Amino acid sequence: MKAKLDFSLKPVALAAIALVLAGCSSLNPVPLKEQAVRDRAAVDRGTMFNQQEPIAAPVSVDEAIARALKYNLDLRLKKMETAVNEQLHEVSKYEMLPNLVAGAGYVSRNNYSGGENALFSSQARGATPSQINTPSGTFTTSSDRQHRLASVEFSWNVLDFGVSYYRAKQRADEFLVAQERRRRVIQTLVHDVRFAFQRALAAQNLAAEAETVMRQAEAAIEQSRAAEGRGLIPVQTALAYQRALVDAVALLNTRRQDLDFAKAELAALISSPTNQFTLADTPEQSMPAMPTNLALLEDTALLNRPELREEDYRKRISGDETRRQLMQAFPNLSLGLGTQYDSNRFLYNNDWVEGSARISWNLLRVLSMPAVQKAGERQIEVDDARRQALSMAIMTQTRIAALRYGLAKSDLELAQKSLDVDSRVAAVAKAGVSSRAETELELVRATARAAVSKYQRAIAYANAWAAYSRIQHSLGQDFDFGNFDKLTVAEVAKNVGQSLSQAEKQLPTPLLAKAGERPKVQLFTDDSGRVLLEGVRQGLSRGGFDVVAQEQPGALKLQVSLKMANVSRGLRRGEVTLSEVGKQSASYTVTLPQEPRDATYSAMGEAAVTANVGNLREWIANASK
Repeated sequence: MKAKLDFSLKPVALAAIALVLAGCSSLNPVPLKEQAVRDRAAVDRGTMFNQQEPIAAPVSVDEAIARALKYNLDLRLKKMETAVNEQLHEVSKYEMLPNLVAGAGYVSRNNYSGGENALFSSQARGATPSQINTPSGTFTTSSDRQHRLASVEFSWNVLDFGVSYYRAKQRADEFLVAQERRRRVIQTLVHDVRFAFQRALAAQNLAAEAETVMRQAEAAIEQSRAAEGRGLIPVQTALAYQRALVDAVALLNTRRQDLDFAKAELAALISSPTNQFTLADTPEQSMPAMPTNLALLEDTALLNRPELREEDYRKRISGDETRRQLMQAFPNLSLGLGTQYDSNRFLYNNDWVEGSARISWNLLRVLSMPAVQKAGERQIEVDDARRQALSMAIMTQTRIAALRYGLAKSDLELAQKSLDVDSRVAAVAKAGVSSRAETELELVRATARAAVSKYQRAIAYANAWAAYSRIQHSLGQDFDFGNFDKLTVAEVAKNVGQSLSQAEKQLPTPLLAKAGERPKVQLFTDDSGRVLLEGVRQGLSRGGFDVVAQEQPGALKLQVSLKMANVSRGLRRGEVTLSEVGKQSASYTVTLPQEPRDATYSAMGEAAVTANVGNLREWIANASK
């Protein structure tokens, strides 16, 4: 019987050895074949540009943005990541459901199971098996050699439910994070397309004139050399003309290169397979007014930037992660209910229903709870510090964007003045052309300089619009382009035009209005605190509060006072006290010179408010309860 069994197992053993060897051989490095790489490149190239509406007419800026929204590969990737996170969130909901498992099986063996009974008296209780030697000589079995099994079991683990609940909340926040990243890509894409379009359009409009001027300059240089050789022009004068023309051509070529690459950048942004398309000539627009309230811009940016909202979600994810880990230290309750079936004919009942309840607790995991709690608190602190650092960077970006826009408008005005002067010089030179060679050379030089000024003016105009668009980008301004995935390019372009026109009228007050009404503060002060009022008002405005002159419902009554210490070594300490009238207070201390100036007191008041913005908001929240 044993030999027969061993012989029957040989094929199984050989098959197992063959599978192991095959698995080991598959672990060897297998480099990609060149044909596979070429096929992949061909497939990628086709996939990148398939299902695109062909460009059949000159492309306007609205159409360029519409094509970027529909076909840009970075945005397509963010949309896919958002869809994946949405599906993971849906999957995480099912992880909270109880388990309902249906099973079936078949059991077989080559002989019967069984055993021999041994009888012993109560006096032999506790004896070893070797001490009991009274076999009955009768072997019994309670199981068939082959029998079938079937079951349907319902089980619920309370601890797993709690852990899955917090994991589902994290998945939901991760989906929202993906949406904020998609918002950021759209905002950046709109900014980049508008900038590239303006530069590419300028290059397209000025290309023919630049080619003509460069040919004229080369011919003029040769003409100057010929006149120099014939003695018609003094050598020094001829060299000066040639030097001036070469400088003008070099500067023109540099300005031309600054714009010529823009069309390739635009083609990449709209995912066009080629840059052999024409841009629609768009009339220039007057530049919007310069925003003046930097505090309002900063508040708007802090409320709307996708990066800060992403950090808010990251903080919630960190909090849920701490709760999820702490929950694993709680006692676990498992409940079960199921129906079973066994075809074993020796059973008294072949089908039955069984239930179970089991509680367990990993006591060693309880020891980790303080460490987990501490790590969670540290992570929250890190999240807050990262968000605050990012907030400071965003505030700086907003200020710089506003300053750059002002400088860009100044550059545009100077470029326009330079173009006006050079155009008049070229017109005068053209009107005074005679048969003398030096006059013709002067005309070419003036024409080249005017062409350079046109390029400089076009670059300044593009930079000015880019600077204004950068303000919108720094504020996190959204655009309502509709469901552009399901619309045609023409329909999206129409929505783009309307949305951009409306957005330029909403900079930035309506953006801030989305966050609701600003908290109101009514100021009170004694004689000591009057010198701080200007700075306190600035700090409150920058911190998101409105200062009201009269009592209003819900307004915080804020008392401001100043206490100055005696002079010591040419310095004195000042303490600003901010208090809710009749209730709690907060203080701010700083070292001042012996005779502080008004500007010093103002800065001190603003710093005191800025340092206690959190307290002020807490007082207002408590008062509204």
